[in-house]
Formats: sequence, structure tokens, C-alpha cells
Amino acid sequence: VNRILSASAMPEAIRDYFATGRADRPGETFDADRMSEEIQGLLKLHTNLDFSAYKPDLVQRRIARRQELHGFRSVEEYRQLLLANPAALDELYEDLLIGVTQFYRNPEAIATLRDSVLDVLVAGKEDDSPIRVWVPACASGEEAYTIAIELSEAIRVAGSARRFRIIATDVHRRSIDRASAGVYGEEALTRMDPDLRDRYFVRHRDQYVVEPTLRQKLIFSVHDALADPPFMHLDLISCRNLLIYLNNEPRSRIISM
Repeated sequence: VNRILSASAMPEAIRDYFATGRADRPGETFDADRMSEEIQGLLKLHTNLDFSAYKPDLVQRRIARRQELHGFRSVEEYRQLLLANPAALDELYEDLLIGVTQFYRNPEAIATLRDSVLDVLVAGKEDDSPIRVWVPACASGEEAYTIAIELSEAIRVAGSARRFRIIATDVHRRSIDRASAGVYGEEALTRMDPDLRDRYFVRHRDQYVVEPTLRQKLIFSVHDALADPPFMHLDLISCRNLLIYLNNEPRSRIISM
């Protein structure tokens, strides 16, 4: 979607599109340096989050999308809206925090994780301390719960008494609140084996709630992986929702931490 308009405003928008082609190339309507210095500065003041660590093309696309949705011809008009309207800044902030996560996203990757890592951890840990996993940028929690389910299954199949703890973090408070609640619609669980779904979720009307015993093994917390100290004494870090969106320098900084 490039524009949300009343029917009476659509002819002019279509005429603009054929005149400028702007809907196909929103990134060409503003200067990237100016965007970085001014709009990202406004976001940092408003949210205390530095988006300069994110890939510029990704940030520019999100800004262009919001500019188009509000119907502005220039980024300067959009910047003026952001200066005057905190709700517009919140919209852009939500757009930039990309919550691309699913239960059993890329099933072949989850299968490899299970065979190469989780089964090995369950079988090979020498003491009785719990397995500790950190999932930064957990968004609404699906990846963290997927790992919890697979760890539980690895322990069950091995007949082990091994314990585990998963720390799942994100900079976005609303995402953490949703993940912590552990309530998902039926469509969110379509990739999951029905036996696993019935074992680890309780159906309540048209939604599924994470089974309490599993939920107790996860800690959800607001945390900025770029700015806050990292968690220590870990057996596994799963950051597939984070590294792909960062520039080289902050990515290297996170890996070094």
C-alpha cells in the first residue's frame, strides 16, 4: 500500500503516479543524509533508540512508506508532521521495528538446530546446571517458544532431567508484553505439528495459550542488544531476527560482545 485515500482523492493520486512514478520509487523522493540526520534524530529523542545502526535502505524504505501513506510530496512535509505529532513518530517507530517472526520459521533451520545443537546440549552438558539460551530481538515471542518446545522435546526424547532457561529480549515494550502473555491465534500455529501444539498449548475459544509449565521456563525482558550489557554464561544465542538488519559496524560490535 502506497496511499490510503478517500475515493474522491484517488484520481489526483493516480495522475501524480503517472506523472512522477513516485509510488514505484519512494526512496528517490528524499535525501538519505538529511533523513539520517533529522528524522532519525527525532526518533532517537522520542524513543531513545538509535536507528543509525540499521541498514540505511531499510530505514529509508520505511520512512518513504510512511510519507506516502500520509500523502506528502516531500520528506520535509513529513518531517514537519513528525515534529508536530508524536503519534506519527510512534507510527514510524512501529514500522521500523520489523517483527518478522513465526513459529517454526524455516522448518529446515529448526531441524538443523535441533539435531546439531539442542540434542547435543541435552546429552553433553557435564553438570546439572540449566541450559541457558538468549533470544535477542524476540519480537512477539514465536522464535523463543519454538526453541523452548524443541528443547523440551529433546529432553523428553532423551529421558533426561535436564533443565533450561530461555531469556528473550526486545527493545519494544509492546512486543515483550505480547510475548510474555503467550496468547496466539490459530493461524499463527499452522506450521506447527498438531501433536506439539496440543502438548504445549491450551486452546481457549479461538486462541491458543502457552502451557504454564513451558511458559515458566522463559523470561521476557526489554533490552537493547546494541546498548545494554549482554547476558552471560550462555549455551546458545539465537539472533536471526537481529543481525540481518544491522550495518557492518554495529553487527561486528554485537558479535564481539
